[in-house]
Amino acid sequence: MEDREYLHNWIFHFNPFKGVWYAIPRDSYLEYWKNANDSKILKSSEINTILEILHKVKGDVSKIKSMLK
Repeated sequence: MEDREYLHNWIFHFNPFKGVWYAIPRDSYLEYWKNANDSKILKSSEINTILEILHKVKGDVSKIKSMLK
């Protein structure tokens, strides 16, 4: 079984009104409620897209920006 411990520090939230999934780093959880467009927060209409990105960077927030450019 693949190690997915890196997901432990992420919070997932689905907004049914927008049809969007969000992945929020645990330490940015309160910021999410103020600004869901924060660059540390991932969003997608598909949860699997978010999980794939997190898998590729092993949950490292600093690597997400460079990957999405």
